Amino acid sequence: MKSPLYSNSYIYTLGLILLHKGTFFRRYRHMAAYVHDNESVLEPGCGPAIFAKFLPKSVAYRGFDANGSFIDHAAQKGLNVVLGNALDPASYSPADVVMLCDVLHHLPPSERQKCIAFCWQAAKRLLIICEEGRPDSSAGGPFYWINKKWCEFIEKDGTNNPKFEEVWTKGALREYMEKGFDVVPSSTQNKIKEVGEDLIITYSKGRW
Repeated sequence: MKSPLYSNSYIYTLGLILLHKGTFFRRYRHMAAYVHDNESVLEPGCGPAIFAKFLPKSVAYRGFDANGSFIDHAAQKGLNVVLGNALDPASYSPADVVMLCDVLHHLPPSERQKCIAFCWQAAKRLLIICEEGRPDSSAGGPFYWINKKWCEFIEKDGTNNPKFEEVWTKGALREYMEKGFDVVPSSTQNKIKEVGEDLIITYSKGRW
């Protein structure tokens, strides 16, 4: 059973706005600020391609997603999007900036490094990863069962079987980011920004 959040682009976008409140626009603006004029951007798991709206018009944007409804909606807006899978190397193409937002927690832990590796290989200049970490204190407590059931229901995108315990806590997420998820070389320059419940890390291949 798919969550209603993933049945319609307008519902999805509204859900994100309600979830992130005042930080919804801030996180996209923060990531878009790293993109230079006339560059190319690839967004795996792009959803309805919200990020594209924050980019300069000179940027060549390409996105892919497994949700046909989202892709149809974005394509009708004139955006360069196609059906694709974040775990399929054939879906990737080189781009100056690769941006991965709200994707990793949809994947089984055993598949997350594979996705990051594909993104890192495709990125010519920067890889940006944005993920929400659950509170470090969310294990146990009186609301644990409610939070678990809600998370596992709302995050069902039609292709996954989400488990609350597999969503990184914010502390664990930061640790994984700082060590490049054991994919990005440890010598790589990076910058981490906390925006609301999101952690956003930008890895540079030598040129900011």
